[in-house]
Amino acid sequence: MIRTLLALFLLAAADAETVTWFSDPAAVNLDSAGAPMDGGFQFQLGAFTGSFVPTASNAAQWASKWVAAETTGYNATTGLYDSQFTLEDNAAPFTVNGKAWIWGFRNTAAGSEWILFRGTSWKWPAANPFNPPLIQWNAKDANEVVLGAIHASGSPFLMQSAGVSSYAQWAAGALAGEVLNGPEGDPDHDGVSNLMEFVYGTSPLVAGLPPAVASSWFESGGQQYLQLSVPRLRERLALFTVEVSENLSLWQSGASVTAVVSDQPNLWTVRDLTPRNSLHPKRFIRFSAALP
Repeated sequence: MIRTLLALFLLAAADAETVTWFSDPAAVNLDSAGAPMDGGFQFQLGAFTGSFVPTASNAAQWASKWVAAETTGYNATTGLYDSQFTLEDNAAPFTVNGKAWIWGFRNTAAGSEWILFRGTSWKWPAANPFNPPLIQWNAKDANEVVLGAIHASGSPFLMQSAGVSSYAQWAAGALAGEVLNGPEGDPDHDGVSNLMEFVYGTSPLVAGLPPAVASSWFESGGQQYLQLSVPRLRERLALFTVEVSENLSLWQSGASVTAVVSDQPNLWTVRDLTPRNSLHPKRFIRFSAALP
């Protein structure tokens, strides 16, 4: 009897949980240009480390925070990706009830296509469940889409990726053959670095002023808050930072001191969380960009 119980315990301990993750077959799936997804696309099931929350504006950080559980290819003939992943332990970042994501991508020398999504119920299960449920994560059920688009109805398409580009991809075209092709270079001598031309979407070879970064006061609850609107291109993979200060000496950034008001493809508006009042009579705000 003891031997039987021991055998059953060892068998249960070796159990694992299987997740089927897939998209519907024969669906219309497109890239950002509206062309059908091709066999160059790959999809990964995975998770982000720590407390990192992916947004369209911090896409430059995704790769450094991402841990893939499994990778599968996209079948352009059948119009789907389809795989099964066996979760054997809950080591971070695949902790029980942690968020699971699906990241689809195609990388070329000219640019990349990305789509990142999950369903609210897509949470990592226990790796050794007593009564393992049937877990199926279908792309059409995704309701948290950070980049790209998904239509549950499949009309006019099921999935569509969004175009993104790194500095290297952009420079290979915009600065081809140019000696001053580094991020700090300024071949057109207009005082705007190549990095900022990349961020703003302006030409690094035609002299001109950068788009205006506008500051304004936002009023809420009888308080005034300083905010900044930056005409950066969201698909450019750079690290965007807004900092605030009250003395031009100590600068702070992050969710504890600023809040994103609007995150549009061509405009990013961020607000200071400290109001201007008798305790804080002066407030300053600035924007910077860096490469990941």
